Amino acid sequence: MNVNAMLSNGCGPWRCYPSGGVIAKTRPVNLPMVLLKAVGLLDDFLVRISPNVFALGCFVVLKKELSASRS
Repeated sequence: MNVNAMLSNGCGPWRCYPSGGVIAKTRPVNLPMVLLKAVGLLDDFLVRISPNVFALGCFVVLKKELSASRS
């Protein structure tokens, strides 16, 4: 793969939200929006201060230049 530039590289959050999938056999836990936003802020803070411990995901954006002639 011929990559010309890396546009962005970073760490992602550790939070994950369980999904019931197509067939949910358990009832979801409804939490107040204030609590969900507080957990999100705590998550962002922990990833920012120590990404090697708290970031369980990463993202990389690459830019590929296409040549004019294809063989």
